[in-house]
Amino acid sequence: MINNLDRKLLPRIMVVDDEKDILRIIKRDLESPITSSSSSASETTASNDRSIPDAQQDEGASHLGEIREQDAKKDGDTFKVETFTNGWNALEALDSHPHDYYALVLTDIRMPRMNGFELYRKIKEKNPSMKIVFITAFEINKEEFSKVLPSIEVKDFIIKPISMTNLRIKLKEVLKGS
Repeated sequence: MINNLDRKLLPRIMVVDDEKDILRIIKRDLESPITSSSSSASETTASNDRSIPDAQQDEGASHLGEIREQDAKKDGDTFKVETFTNGWNALEALDSHPHDYYALVLTDIRMPRMNGFELYRKIKEKNPSMKIVFITAFEINKEEFSKVLPSIEVKDFIIKPISMTNLRIKLKEVLKGS
């Protein structure tokens, strides 16, 4: 899998979601390198890619199917992922590490006790430069959302279900500042 030296060089992502199956899928797939396969990229479709299910789908991973690798491993395709089932534990982890320990936080919006927006506010109070991306199974209305939290840009939202390939692309874009 990933050796200890690689773990130190990989971008570290904090993932916060109350669904343990989703955390398991994200961790497994983002930490696994993309390797070349016998199929060509043109034969690979989104339906062949693993995806993060939305709230209405079966939480088990068996329905996701086998991933067809699209490309050889490239820089930035693999991440070190640490998962948390609630915002309080995530905040404790942030407090116990230097500000640059995590490159990015990926958080669900709907969670018990502390939702993703509350977590966002608390993280930004402690570390204003932290990159935060929301993942949700619900549509986001840009105008309504901007009224409630004008400091958060809608480009930092990912709607479930999403393929792991597209999630990797989005996370790399955010980390590069695109």
